[in-house]
Amino acid sequence: MEVASLSVSFNAGEHKYRVINVTLDKAMEGKSLRLAFITPKGRSFMSGELEVSDLKASFEVPAVLLDGRGKLFVQAVIYENGEFAAKSRVESFYVDASLDGWDCTDKNGVISPEDIADSIDKLSENEAFARKRISALEESYFTLESSFEDYSLKTDPPALITSLKGKTWLAFGDGQTEENGYKATPYTDTVRAALGISQVLNYGEDGSTVAKRNAADTDAMCERAQSLPADVELITVFGGGEDMRAGIPLGTLGNGDAETFYGGTEKLCRALLAAYVGKTVVFITPTQQDKTFSVNALGLTPADYADAMKKVCRKYSVPVYDANGESMICTSLEAQKNLCTSDGLYLNDAGHALIANGLFNFIRTLSTVRTSFLGDGTPQPPVSARSVRLNKSSVSFDTLHNATVIAAVSPSNAANRNVTWSASPEGLTLTPSGSSCTVSGNAGTYILTCTSEDGGFTATCSVTVTVPHISVRSVSLDSHTAEITVGGTFPLAASVAPNNATDSSVEWSTSDECVTLSVSDKTCVVHGVSEGTAVVTCAANDGGFSDSCTVTVGPAVVHPASIRFGTASCSVKQESTKKLTVYFNPTDTTNKSLVFSAENDNVSLESGSNYVNVTGVNVGTCQVTATTVDGALTAVCKVTVLAKTT
Repeated sequence: MEVASLSVSFNAGEHKYRVINVTLDKAMEGKSLRLAFITPKGRSFMSGELEVSDLKASFEVPAVLLDGRGKLFVQAVIYENGEFAAKSRVESFYVDASLDGWDCTDKNGVISPEDIADSIDKLSENEAFARKRISALEESYFTLESSFEDYSLKTDPPALITSLKGKTWLAFGDGQTEENGYKATPYTDTVRAALGISQVLNYGEDGSTVAKRNAADTDAMCERAQSLPADVELITVFGGGEDMRAGIPLGTLGNGDAETFYGGTEKLCRALLAAYVGKTVVFITPTQQDKTFSVNALGLTPADYADAMKKVCRKYSVPVYDANGESMICTSLEAQKNLCTSDGLYLNDAGHALIANGLFNFIRTLSTVRTSFLGDGTPQPPVSARSVRLNKSSVSFDTLHNATVIAAVSPSNAANRNVTWSASPEGLTLTPSGSSCTVSGNAGTYILTCTSEDGGFTATCSVTVTVPHISVRSVSLDSHTAEITVGGTFPLAASVAPNNATDSSVEWSTSDECVTLSVSDKTCVVHGVSEGTAVVTCAANDGGFSDSCTVTVGPAVVHPASIRFGTASCSVKQESTKKLTVYFNPTDTTNKSLVFSAENDNVSLESGSNYVNVTGVNVGTCQVTATTVDGALTAVCKVTVLAKTT
């Protein structure tokens, strides 16, 4: 039976979600609805069951699933009493979607060639293929989900499952566990509901490996396990796939090297077993994957890492659910890969349904041991603390910042997990908050000590506080042009901003050897050596900021050693004029300008550059003096004024 009428509309929701609105015709009343999608990026996914009220339904989809530009294909699948009833035709929409803005036109919207060229995945151009893929998705998905419900969730839970009700589950892992847009219903949601667990602490982190990628890696699970929450009843570890993709070597069992998969898995096992005494710890092997490669650069497959995980867990008697070999997730076949994964690596809803099914049934197998060990209800004596550890052995920061150190008392079920904090020497400020402590203070080196109230166990962390580095922002000179002569000098001074910069030192340089520099910190004296032009630059050692001055060097100045009049004395008649010339020693003196003066009014003077015209005025004598412009040298001539001849 065909759905007579299907109306689908879209709008942008809040918090990075898209709202999908569906309207059915009267014939669909009383039935349930799910929607299948092929996104512009070629992803396929199925919605959860929609609540239909007055033939209308609405639900949210993470924006990342609909992100892209191109065609979006939608099909409605109708169920009645849990069985397939009808499905609509495949509707196509043109979308222009991003996390910050979204627009969707109806199926008749015009798609230009430019729009198609911008489509991230050409799959969205092929409607026939999209219809076929949606049909396969719908049939396979609900077959798997039906199987999952029949053999798992509808089974009466055994004693172990009952003992986990109302407890907390710590789900540790990589991107398969992390809450992200590759699935609408992660395996943790389904298993949590089936087990009656009150909450899931999701510690999945995309890209996190079990072993360390290198010595500085703090995101590896074997490192993150050092600071996990304590009050949990079930701990699962789902990882190894990123180790395979990163090409981390396997190593050998018992080698203890956390930069190998064996060593990292063993370190992780030991940390969890020490922290969660009497709790249920389960490892999950990596599933098959075929995104970029199914064999890494070392020639290893996910199965190799799965086998190594099982060997380590066998050594410590830790249960392992073999998702690699028993989950029915197969990526070597294209149809199966498209069914269970969104891209050959990340599991979609169908893949997570399979993981949930397998994990749920695996946990059931632990019920007998679990019930006999802790299930009789006998009160247990308080557990004493046996050690305390810190998540960091050393921290460094400057006086403008702080750092937080977290303590963990072992075992995790110790009755008293309180701690106290202290530091030596003085100068460090401590702000404790439960099991963590924030530290700040003066520059120096300190030892931070954490002490458990129960047993007085201690752990220490080295704290280094430094003076903050204040960077140089500019350098400026007091002059940007200068003219000097050969043998002459010119002073320059530099200013560095800010004046409290940590490193305010500078370097001076010249572009030409026509000058030399005499440097003293931020001052410089420029010496003219030969005629020419040089650019003198001052550059800060911190940040490379600089400023420059262009210096032009002219010819050398020749100073006179002495000057003299051509005659030491002379006579001139009244109203007559006589020229007196001054001679320089040496004769190539640069500046031959002179200042002439007479001691009285017996004569009048008319000055030239290196001579003076003396005119007799009154009968008598007068001393005429020639002085260099700098006043350093003088010459004298005694002039006698004679009466005019009639």
